[in-house]
Parts: sequence; C-alpha cells; structure tokens
Amino acid sequence: MNGQVAPASGALVQITEGTTTYPLTETPAGSGIYKTPVFRAVFDAVYILHILHQGKEYFAQDSSVPVEPLTAIEYRK
Repeated sequence: MNGQVAPASGALVQITEGTTTYPLTETPAGSGIYKTPVFRAVFDAVYILHILHQGKEYFAQDSSVPVEPLTAIEYRK
C-alpha cells in the first residue's frame, strides 16, 4: 500500500483480562490514537484486545511475562 493510511477513528477498542474490561479512549478525538486507562499488568494473566471498527471485529491475545528486576542504573557525564 502506497501513501498514508487513514486513522481508524471512531472504533470501539477495549482490553479484557478475565472478567475486567478496560475501555480505551480515542485521544484526541478523530486521531485514531487510543489510550488505555492506568492499570497494572498481572504476571501470567491473558489480555485480549478487541477492536470493532466499521462493522468488522479484530482480536489479539497476549500475556505478560516475568522480567528480572533492574539493578541500579547510573549515568555519568
């Protein structure tokens, strides 16, 4: 596809984890940029992204993985 792609404005976008659903908000309106509310991912939980746009549904699924804690980070100039 050549050129710019039009943003998917006006979509219903949400993330579900178990019985909890987090609706995403298009900000700014008409931009096609959807922002999540503040929430903390839970290790080993399954998250499902659901998008409804112009009568078509899209789904994606993923889970968080554990990471090693960071040790102190230092910057010297």
